[in-house]
Amino acid sequence: VLALLLPLPLGLTFCAAIAHFLAALGAFLFAREIGCRESSSLVTAAGWTCATSMVLFILWPLGVAWTWLPFVLLGIRRASVPILTCAFTLLLVSGHPETALHIVFLGAVYALLQRSRRVLLNSIAAGLLALGLSAIFILPILEAAPQTMEHVTRTGAFAATPRGASTQQVAASVMTDLFPYLHARQWEFGRLPIDTASVGSIVLALALFAVWRVRSAEGGFFAGLALFGLLAHAEWKPLARALQALPLFDAALNERFSFAAAFALAVLAGLGVEALLQRGERKGDVVIAFGAVCALIAVGNFWILRSTFVAHGPLEWGRYIVAAEIGGVAIAALLLATMHRSPRVLVASLLGLILVQRALSAGGIYHSFEQRVAYPPIPIFAALENVREPFRITGHGIAFIPGTSALYELEDVRGYQAMTFLRYRDTYPIWCIHQPVWFNRVDDLTWPFLSFLNVRYALVDIGQPVPAGWARIASGPTAELLENSAALPRAFVPD
Repeated sequence: VLALLLPLPLGLTFCAAIAHFLAALGAFLFAREIGCRESSSLVTAAGWTCATSMVLFILWPLGVAWTWLPFVLLGIRRASVPILTCAFTLLLVSGHPETALHIVFLGAVYALLQRSRRVLLNSIAAGLLALGLSAIFILPILEAAPQTMEHVTRTGAFAATPRGASTQQVAASVMTDLFPYLHARQWEFGRLPIDTASVGSIVLALALFAVWRVRSAEGGFFAGLALFGLLAHAEWKPLARALQALPLFDAALNERFSFAAAFALAVLAGLGVEALLQRGERKGDVVIAFGAVCALIAVGNFWILRSTFVAHGPLEWGRYIVAAEIGGVAIAALLLATMHRSPRVLVASLLGLILVQRALSAGGIYHSFEQRVAYPPIPIFAALENVREPFRITGHGIAFIPGTSALYELEDVRGYQAMTFLRYRDTYPIWCIHQPVWFNRVDDLTWPFLSFLNVRYALVDIGQPVPAGWARIASGPTAELLENSAALPRAFVPD
C-alpha cells in the first residue's frame, strides 16, 4: 500500500527492499529467540533473505508470503498473541493462500513440539483473530475460487493424479538444491520447478556443521525441517503421497516447501556459528565441514559439466556463480583455519563472504536500471488518448505481453491472473489459444468473438498484413497499432 504512493519504479524497488528487510528481520529475531547472539543471528538473516528463491520471488506474492515464516515461528515460541495475530494477518493478506496453508502447517507442527497448552491456546486464538481481521480479503476469495478454472483443475485431475517423482528426478532436484549453479540449467529429462532450497555453499557448510555437532531440540527440529523441505521439493514419492492424502494439500504445489528448507538451513547456519563461538576448540570441526563441502561441490561441478544429464547452455543469471560457490567456501575454510583474532572479526568476515557470494550467485536475477526505462511512453499509443468510450486491446501472438497493459491504463482482453473465471475459460476456443500458467495468445485477429469482447485495438509486429476489418492507425519502429471497425460497444447491465 505504501508503494502506491511512489512512482512505479520506486514502488517496485521499495516493495523488494522492504520484503527483503522483513525476511532478514524476522530471521534475526527468531535466531535471537532460540539463543543465538546478534552476530550469529545476522548470519541466519543473511542466509534467509539472500536464499535464491527469496531473491527470485521477492516481487511475487509467493515470496512475500514466505517472509512471514520466521515471525510465525517467533510468535509460537513466545506464545505471543499480538505477534502471532500480526504475522498471521499479514501472511493471509500477502495474497498467496497456498503458502498460508504451508506456513500454518509448519507453525502447527512447531507449536505441538513446544508441548505447552499455553502455546496451543494462544496460537489458536491468534489464528481466529487473524481470520477476523482479514475476512474482508479472504471471504471474496473463498466465494470466487470454486468458480475458477484453477480450482476445478487443482481439485479435479491434479488432486487425483498420483504424486511422486522418479529416483532420477529426485536426485536431480536434491543436486539442484545443493549445487546452486544447476538451478538455471535444463536437465535432459525435463526442467525442474523454478523454486529451490539453495542458500549458497557457505551457509550450507555452516548448516551441515550444525547438524553434525550441535545437539539441541531446535537443531533437531530444523535439521528435520531441512530434510522434509528438500524431499518435498524433490517430490520423493512416499512423502508426496502422504501429503497428497491430506485435505487441501492434495490441491497444493507442495514442492514449494523448498522455501522452508532454505529457512531451516539458514537457522542451522546461525546455530553452527553460535556453536563455533561458544566452543572455539571445535574450530577444526567446522574447517573439516567447510573442506568437505568445498570438495563435494568442486568434484560435483567437474562431473556435472562433463555429464550428459544436463543441457550445458548459458546460465540465465550468476555469471560467476561457479567461482563464487567453490571459491567462497574455500576462502571461508582458509579463513577459519588461519584466523586467530576475536570472534567478532571472524563472524564479520564470514558474514561479508556470505553477502559477496550471494551477490555473485543471485545478484543477476534482477538488474537495476534508471527510472526512465521503466515502462516509458509508447508513441503509437498517443492515438488512443482522445478515445472516450470504453474499449479493450490485445496483442498479436506474444506482442504486448499481458500484465504490461495495466501499466499503460489499457484493458487487455487476454488477461493474466492467478484465478480465471471458469465460464470465461469456456470461451477460449473461439477467440484465443490457451497457454497454461500464462496468458491467452491471440493469433488470428479476424475471429468474430474478439469483436464481441469489445477488442477495438491490437498491437502487431511491424510489416504484418493487415487483417480484414482492421485498419492501421499508427506505426512505430517495431510495431503497429490496428483498429477494428467491427468491435461492438461495451454493454453494461445494472444489478
